[in-house]
Amino acid sequence: MIAVAITGMPSGLTVDPVSFSLDPNSNSPQALTITAASSLLPGVYPITVTGANQSASNSITVNVGAVEPTPPATSIQANVVYSFSGASDGGAASAPMIADNAGNLYGVTYEGGTNQLGGTVFELSLSNGTWQKTVLYSFDDGQPVGALVFDNIGNLYGVTGESGNTCNPNGCSGFSMGTVYELTPTGSGWQRTVLHTFSGSPDGEQPGAGLVMDKAGNLYGTTEYGGDYNVHCGGGCGTVFTLQHSGSGWAYSVIHKFGYSDGSSPQSQMIIDPQGNFYGTASTGGDINCPWVQRSAVGIASGPECGTVFELTLLGGVWQEKTIYTFHASYEGAGPMGLLMDDAGNLYGVTTFGGFDTTLCGQCGNLFKLTPSASGWTLTQLYDFVGSGDGQQPATNLVRDQAGNIYGVTQNGGPPNCGDSTTGFYGCGTVVRLSQVGGMGQTGQGVIATGYYVFPGGAAGWIPWSLTLSGGHLYGTTQEGALPGNGVIFEISP
Repeated sequence: MIAVAITGMPSGLTVDPVSFSLDPNSNSPQALTITAASSLLPGVYPITVTGANQSASNSITVNVGAVEPTPPATSIQANVVYSFSGASDGGAASAPMIADNAGNLYGVTYEGGTNQLGGTVFELSLSNGTWQKTVLYSFDDGQPVGALVFDNIGNLYGVTGESGNTCNPNGCSGFSMGTVYELTPTGSGWQRTVLHTFSGSPDGEQPGAGLVMDKAGNLYGTTEYGGDYNVHCGGGCGTVFTLQHSGSGWAYSVIHKFGYSDGSSPQSQMIIDPQGNFYGTASTGGDINCPWVQRSAVGIASGPECGTVFELTLLGGVWQEKTIYTFHASYEGAGPMGLLMDDAGNLYGVTTFGGFDTTLCGQCGNLFKLTPSASGWTLTQLYDFVGSGDGQQPATNLVRDQAGNIYGVTQNGGPPNCGDSTTGFYGCGTVVRLSQVGGMGQTGQGVIATGYYVFPGGAAGWIPWSLTLSGGHLYGTTQEGALPGNGVIFEISP
């Protein structure tokens, strides 16, 4: 038998039992009850667990998180404004929509269209109190992904991800590593021009996060794969690229190739600050010793690692990449996504995994803040998801309203009224509103969840994927839902 003892408990934290015996030949776990006094401040507290038998002993440090109970959040009301019907109408809208000056919304679907599998670009317009959807373009040689972007004369730009070269109702044939395209409105409809076709390493592969445009009209984006070969990535770790206006055409170049230690697999859209610097996240890579990593016998990463946040700055005509934060531990977060910046230059984002284990999920994800200073950037955990009403696995983009509330979506979680926990889906997903209310808040930073919308599934949608703020209203998309199962567009009013 192994004698186990727990020591080093800080004042205000108690554990029961503090010692027990374990049979090394048994898989039976030992339940522990850890209680925090009301006077204990929220935070992370290390404790020591020591196991000993007649010949040896070993000790490990375990981090215990103490959070302040969150008061009940108010219910947010949402309504479906459009249900995709599949086929030529499109389905599986899986990217944030954008709005024009008139309040019309534009987005992409990964499926559907004229050839049913190639995807579409669509417009949603409000006419006489009713939203009307129009398919602007149907693809037959690639599936559009990521957010669109407008230039100042009304042209749209986007990317297609890794897919077959030609799609029809029977499937896709050939293979494409993705493209960057332009859609131009004409008298006979929207015309597409392919600006760049990706070729893998060392160029780039699978530009799934959408594009960003600077003040000069140049385009920037990321690819999840491609670049230089790295053994830890099993190939290229991803790139950052640009398309610069060059006369009547576009000049493509790679401005950064990720090398694992600075991150890999950037999967969410970059943001640009007023000075023209770019910020983004790499959802994997970074700290090779991150304890959340699962590695294979040959040393190639087989787990998602913890990820990084990076900055790109133009110095002397050359883009310089800097890792401003590397996630080092699972309770800090893993799989960062969805940055936004406030007026003071602070960055906010979510981790798809990370935080603390709860009764509903292991490492449900969290909301973090990065604060700049002369000595670097400081990470603060603002909120840890617990998997019930607030959801789990926050993903894609965040939005911030004029009052400073932050909204995001979780793809899982909420009451288990749909989905299947045995296959990775537990609950239908949520929209959550996080607010700075003063006091301690959940993690000692004064941030609590002040509103939830829990997707009920079925025709109301499930697996929410994105949010857009337009005219004081929130609009979002779900990958599943509607009666044929092709997703919906929903609205949340203030």
